[in-house]
Amino acid sequence: MTLVQESHKILIVDDDSSIHRSTRRVLDEFMFDGTPMEIETAFALEEAKKKISVDIAVILLDVALGQEQYGTDLIEYIRTEQNNSKTQIIIRTGQAGEENCLESSKKHDIFCFLDKHDLTPNKLRSFIVSAIRAYLHKSFLFQLVDREIKKNEETMTRLAEAQKQAAMATMSAGVSHEIGNALNGLAGAKAALRSEEHTSELQSPCNLVCRLLLEK
Repeated sequence: MTLVQESHKILIVDDDSSIHRSTRRVLDEFMFDGTPMEIETAFALEEAKKKISVDIAVILLDVALGQEQYGTDLIEYIRTEQNNSKTQIIIRTGQAGEENCLESSKKHDIFCFLDKHDLTPNKLRSFIVSAIRAYLHKSFLFQLVDREIKKNEETMTRLAEAQKQAAMATMSAGVSHEIGNALNGLAGAKAALRSEEHTSELQSPCNLVCRLLLEK
């Protein structure tokens, strides 16, 4: 089974427009296995929620999104409410809220933490590639599981149909047996009647001869 990707979807979630611009410069022309990046952006929590889907390979998530909104809230939404374990989350730290984010990583699957102040273009690309690989691997496993579930469902359907056919065959055999018994009974009765008729026909002349001899 091969996964074919037209593009690797990356979602940048950050309230700093300069981060969006610099990240785009690093990833706009970047390709992995001949496949380009498709960049989506979100500046706030609710905006990000609307763009989250299992088709997003990697999320570059800021710890603090302004106005007391934190990346941990989005992580909770992705992993718990959406039940999305495929999308890989890279947290870029260096701002307030880092402690909360570290606590969240103990509960949820976080790919890695990166320090914004020490993040070079090559380093970011390297982590993006690793995260995409992890996403593709999980997607492949999910497809295998879905295929096995479908096969099992088809097998169960066939078994149920076979059991139904077997039950109908058994019932049909039982009915045939009862009909056979009834027909045999009727045939026996008919034979008995014929025998009685034949016997009575034979007995009548004998009785007549006996009566004639006695009269003499």
